[in-house]
Amino acid sequence: MITSADSKPTPYCFISYCRQEVTFVDSLARELQRRGICTWVDFRQLVPGRPWQLQLDEGVRDAAAILLVVSKASMASAPVKDEWMKSLACGRRIILILFEPCKMDPGLAGIEWVDFTGNFDVGMNQLINLLDQPARKVTSL
Repeated sequence: MITSADSKPTPYCFISYCRQEVTFVDSLARELQRRGICTWVDFRQLVPGRPWQLQLDEGVRDAAAILLVVSKASMASAPVKDEWMKSLACGRRIILILFEPCKMDPGLAGIEWVDFTGNFDVGMNQLINLLDQPARKVTSL
């Protein structure tokens, strides 16, 4: 959990992704931060000397929302699947961040999504608008 100066937990979005998308994820996290939305990204939040899997599990458990970057690599990644399965199990809101067209796991059906395969700024504006609204079920991707 990210804490503020007065020690109250600050809501954040956990970003789940595959290493091949690290440049995109860095841009996404920076832009969300610029717009006032806290993020949890492993390469920024993991603390050396603490078990990394425990930290990832805490990051997922305590997140206000999970932003799942969808790509061919992430859909084939066991660690990414582990993160979104744990997110579903603990009732976290998941928003799919469509990075590239690919086949998705059927377990992700009906989850909110934003298309980042085109214009980054358009996708970012849609994501911000979605985060400002309560979670909703969708019927198709």
